Amino acid sequence: MSRALLLLFSLALASTQAFADEASDRDAADLAQARQLRDQADAAYGQIDKERKEGEAVCAKKILVNHCLDQLRDALNKREREAKALQVEAGKLERGVKARGVAAKDAQREAGRPERAKQQAEQGEQFKAQQAEKRDEIAKRQAEHDKEIAEGPARAKQFQADRAAKDAALARKRETDANAAAARAKQAQEDKARYEEKRKQLEEKKAAKAAAASTPVVPPSPAN
Repeated sequence: MSRALLLLFSLALASTQAFADEASDRDAADLAQARQLRDQADAAYGQIDKERKEGEAVCAKKILVNHCLDQLRDALNKREREAKALQVEAGKLERGVKARGVAAKDAQREAGRPERAKQQAEQGEQFKAQQAEKRDEIAKRQAEHDKEIAEGPARAKQFQADRAAKDAALARKRETDANAAAARAKQAQEDKARYEEKRKQLEEKKAAKAAAASTPVVPPSPAN
């Protein structure tokens, strides 16, 4: 915001605040005056009632009672009209304060109407976006569900093929392991047989050597 716009905004804000303060001071003054007028009217009515009772008592003692009462009534009626005028003026002041309050609220409401309209529009757009997002999510889930249903048989067939391939591989491994174990067993038997044969041959050689060593040597007979 430029300095000039900031200054204008500050001045407008200050003017608005000053106007609001002035209106508030005026309302307070008018209400205070209205209360004062009503107090004066109440005091006047009280005094009128008092004077009526006293005047009626005085008129009752006179010869021309009705004439006296008429004069008393005329005088008091004028006082009552004056008191009523005070009440009317107080009512005008109070209604003026009330009217200004209503007008101020209306003005404030009107001033905030564009912002509320903007907020409502933003909320509407946000709601539409949320609804569109929900519809997209539902459609996505439905598509995934339909795909799973469509691919179900093929997936089951592939699963069975994979299981058969795994079973065949496991069977081949078991066969290979069994053949290897049989070969190892055969080799062990052959190694054991060779070991036994070598041991037997060694023992026979030892026995033959021992037998040869124990046989006495016979010298040759002399020639004739």
